[in-house]
Amino acid sequence: MADFTRTGQVHTLEKSRWNGKQRLTERYRYINQVPLRDSDDALLVNWCEVTITNEKQALVYRNAWAMSHTINEDNVMQNGRRRSCPLESRE
Repeated sequence: MADFTRTGQVHTLEKSRWNGKQRLTERYRYINQVPLRDSDDALLVNWCEVTITNEKQALVYRNAWAMSHTINEDNVMQNGRRRSCPLESRE
């Protein structure tokens, strides 16, 4: 992902929210149609990462995954929350 990030191909979306106890910042990074491995016949996947930090910038949650569904600004947060649902019990 470092090469794609460096060339500006990884999209980023950030959102702050109050969970009743503290302010959290959710950061979603995503890119579509990236090779799963470094070969000519590699499977192309859509990749997403969610990172959640608190007001002190301490890491609260982080996860990344690959999927076949196209990721965009309209659905990245929905996909991230669906995959990180155990987070709600940790807050």
